[in-house]
Amino acid sequence: MSKPSFLMSRGAFLVSWIVMLGVLTVAARASAAHTPGYAIVKARIVSPGAATVESGTIVLRKGRIAALGSDVAAPPDCIVIDGSGWTLYPGFVDGHSNLGRPQGNQRQRPGRGAGGPPGSAAQRSQTAESGPQTRALTAFTSDAAVLRAAHGAGLTVAAIAPDGGIFQGQSAVIALREGPLSERTLRDGWSQHLAFERLRGRYPGTLMGALAHIRQRFEDADWYQRAWEHFRSYPAKGGRPEHDLDLEALGPAVRGQQAVVFEAWTENEILRALKLGAELNLLSLISGGVEAWRVAKHLKRADRTVVLSLDLRPKQEPAGFGGGAGGAVENPSPADQEDARSNAARLHESGVRFVFGSLDLEDLSRLLPNLRAAVEAGLPRDVALEALTIGPARLLGIDGSTGTLEVGKAANLVAINGDLFESDSQVAAVWVDGEYHAIERSRPQRQMTGRGPGPRGRRGPGARAAVSESEEEQIDSRELLSKRAPHGPLWPEADVTAVRNATILTANGATIAAGTVVIRGGKIEAIGPDGD
Repeated sequence: MSKPSFLMSRGAFLVSWIVMLGVLTVAARASAAHTPGYAIVKARIVSPGAATVESGTIVLRKGRIAALGSDVAAPPDCIVIDGSGWTLYPGFVDGHSNLGRPQGNQRQRPGRGAGGPPGSAAQRSQTAESGPQTRALTAFTSDAAVLRAAHGAGLTVAAIAPDGGIFQGQSAVIALREGPLSERTLRDGWSQHLAFERLRGRYPGTLMGALAHIRQRFEDADWYQRAWEHFRSYPAKGGRPEHDLDLEALGPAVRGQQAVVFEAWTENEILRALKLGAELNLLSLISGGVEAWRVAKHLKRADRTVVLSLDLRPKQEPAGFGGGAGGAVENPSPADQEDARSNAARLHESGVRFVFGSLDLEDLSRLLPNLRAAVEAGLPRDVALEALTIGPARLLGIDGSTGTLEVGKAANLVAINGDLFESDSQVAAVWVDGEYHAIERSRPQRQMTGRGPGPRGRRGPGARAAVSESEEEQIDSRELLSKRAPHGPLWPEADVTAVRNATILTANGATIAAGTVVIRGGKIEAIGPDGD
């Protein structure tokens, strides 16, 4: 049978085949337009507000969900992954995250501020790293370790915020994948973030001073907006107001066009935040909220949402007149720990709106165990899932593109071995904007028990194939599948293999940006563009 005209001799491409293997990883990180299509078959599919599909297929194309259901066939041009034993959920959305801060997931309490008398411009500016004009995107730092930690917890989208001081800056909502921030920012300037910090050695060094400082700043911002509106309307009738970046940045919050998130953990902090929000007529929310259950009736009456942290450690306020560190209680009592675990269930029973976030959670591997602890303490499973998916997506204003598994939405999903709420279940893989990320465990085993037949008779989605008896590192069988043709394993397990969606450096010809190499019997048989 004659070969198409694009085929070239086998020998001419032996070197190019070796070179191509080195660029497969780079090719896999291309933009959504060049992201490979995936079809995950035989998986259980769970999405808030939709009937569970016990065994179905979900198709991902160009960063979007193209099809899903029990009667969907895997397209022949997609990479097929056996989802037996997996449950697929919408990618988890972090309502308030520490990710990307200079010290990783650990909170910073720098206590830094500019000098100057109370109310002066020097004092108001605090530091170059905090203030209403500070944007999370300018301070965000992302590396492979940060993303691995997020993916291991099933997180695909997060609201990130600056940290430090009282007026901490403006948050942004980003997709948790590699690439320029400009390509993965879903929303910038979502909210202003405030905390009841006390700056040691400078104003405001007391709680009373911090409250006065917050009131004064918002009053100044209100005056500033009105002064500029007057000047623009009547430029000849008065002097031009002095420009102030901080007061300018507070304008949307003063006008009720931007949310204001108060970091408040304890009963008293939450009550202060509610009072300030009402007094200043702010579109306010509470973040943290480990003692929110104590003031559930006040939250319900004020109709406020809580971004409930899955850091379940009981917290305490700073002690004394401007001194003594607050934060997590070192030796909480069993009763305090139980109160923290049952916090979400009590809020739900009281009718208080809440979503989940990871604020102050130092180890993201605790996110899902803490979620399960909240469920064990009485929170319904469907409510818990909504609070980690569509709930925060709605709050952040991105529910049109993520938060549920629906055709047309972003291909953000998480695969769990078994059920999310089983104590021994783990995240197996995530897709972010259609990009596949297998989750590697720190202590791989020779064989991991799964719940369904894996490739070539292996025992399920978590099964691993040994490369050799001497090698300690293992290769996930699903990682192999992601590099295969739509069907069939690599040679010598099968006679024919097609490597697709690769950048091919032919060495003696033009580079093929998105091409396929066909291998039969261990030799290159054909090479050319994917479309051919």
